Amino acid sequence: TTEGSTNCTVKSTRIAARPSNSDDGMSAGVLAAIIVVVLIAVIAIIGIGAQRAKAAAKNKRAPKSAPLCLLFTDIEASTELWQKHPDAMTTAVATHHEVIRKVIEENGAYEVKTVGDSFMVAAPNIVVGVIVATEIQSALQEATWPAEFSHGGGGYVTGINGLKVRIAVHHCTDLVVKYEALHNYYDYYGHTSVSSDSST
Repeated sequence: TTEGSTNCTVKSTRIAARPSNSDDGMSAGVLAAIIVVVLIAVIAIIGIGAQRAKAAAKNKRAPKSAPLCLLFTDIEASTELWQKHPDAMTTAVATHHEVIRKVIEENGAYEVKTVGDSFMVAAPNIVVGVIVATEIQSALQEATWPAEFSHGGGGYVTGINGLKVRIAVHHCTDLVVKYEALHNYYDYYGHTSVSSDSST
């Protein structure tokens, strides 16, 4: 018996490893993150620019020297009202601020600052100051208030619609006008000559 031999040729095939998509995914994620950061930075820059432009326009209305008029507002019995009607006062004070700021702007006056729920306002002269005080009182009466402070709704002051606000009007002849660079506004220091004690 003759043993036959069989020649077998084995072909080896190299299977190359497929490139992982993890690097591509990581790159896409990094790129997306960079885009988001850039967009946030652009939005922030635009917002800061808008705020500065608004402040610059507001500061143009600030009286830069005496004589001028300063007004100080005060909500009567505000501490008591916050204790009795905290929710209603939140809405009422927001309305109070909106009304006062609108009158200030319409008359070319200047909001110096707020302290609590009180405003300090500067006007170029006593005439404008009195007009601002009078129009604030009229606008407050015409505003829409929470039931706790409106006519017929158990208002806390008889005959008053909304919050009762005192306004002191001062004719100032001797004071220093100072630009506060840190907070970008004008402030007023010194003695005042009182022209009108208050407008209620």
